[in-house]
Amino acid sequence: MLPDKLNKVADSLAEVIGNLDGYSKELLGIQENTLGSTAFDLIFDVGVAATPVVSNFVQGLQIRNLKNVLKEIDKVIQTMNVTFKEHEEKFIQEKTLPLILKNAIQEEQEEKISIMVNGFESIIYDSMYEEDDLYEYYDV
Repeated sequence: MLPDKLNKVADSLAEVIGNLDGYSKELLGIQENTLGSTAFDLIFDVGVAATPVVSNFVQGLQIRNLKNVLKEIDKVIQTMNVTFKEHEEKFIQEKTLPLILKNAIQEEQEEKISIMVNGFESIIYDSMYEEDDLYEYYDV
């Protein structure tokens, strides 16, 4: 059981979420029982119903981008003949790859993924193992 203060917060939050359309109408100055109110209710309901579909679509794009960047990075790693020192390997695993993967997941243009992978290759060949350089390089 939740403590009383937490219960009150949860109840308040549930009330706000449950009446989100009412609060939105109030914010927009739409009066109840008008044509505008009816149109808003219809648009709001369609938007709420479409949310899972849109969310799944966006998530599908993110998964596709992640798969693409992992395939590209794997190709680069397979063709490289580089032996890493321990600190370089740690930097790549803990800093470089997470940054590239995060950027790739968020990227809307699929073509930029290959640019990110080329950047990964440049980081390796140019021995760019400083965090500031990495963020500067990928701050696009």
